Amino acid sequence: MALFGKKQNTDETTSSTQAPAKTGAGSAPKHTISGGKVAAQVLLRPRVTEKATLQNDQNTYVFEVPQEVTKRDVKAAVYELFKVVPKSVTIVRMRPQTYEARMRRRKGQKSGFKKAYVHLKKGETMDVMK
Repeated sequence: MALFGKKQNTDETTSSTQAPAKTGAGSAPKHTISGGKVAAQVLLRPRVTEKATLQNDQNTYVFEVPQEVTKRDVKAAVYELFKVVPKSVTIVRMRPQTYEARMRRRKGQKSGFKKAYVHLKKGETMDVMK
């Protein structure tokens, strides 16, 4: 009764005669977007702030994304929309902030959101403002 023994490969079609496909550094991401979303539903809008526009010179682009999106989803969506393979993706969750209106003395809360920093290789660009 060998419960933890090695499995025997009985299927001859999956033998080691087929060479595995190599993935280079510039190849397209193999991940599909989870949840059945379209790429336009993953990248909601570009973040147009002073800090974000200064980072465009350093090949970093900032997008607002839904709460349930992962880094792999963002990579796949950027490739699908802009045909550019990102070097890396950083995701930051911005918490909701409370505030008090100055004149009326009413309290409120700004909604939180999630943003993704897409880092590209040197020399690559994206036309975000189409």
